[in-house]
Amino acid sequence: EIVSRDWSSDVCSSDLGQEQMQYNVMTPDEAIARIKSTTDGLPVKYILPWFAINGVDDDIVLEHIRLMVTKVGPAIA
Repeated sequence: EIVSRDWSSDVCSSDLGQEQMQYNVMTPDEAIARIKSTTDGLPVKYILPWFAINGVDDDIVLEHIRLMVTKVGPAIA
């Protein structure tokens, strides 16, 4: 179960098949650390997270958007 303090991020590779996709549930601080370590030294201008995964309630999706805008985005800008 995803609770409101958690952050869900898609961590699959674009070349993986649907059956190999993985998702992590993490806090905003964990997401920030993951994004920074994954993009360190790369010329990244945009990050496009997936906020909704099939079957996730709309309230949780809205909480993920709020966390991205208020915590994760400012920390990685």
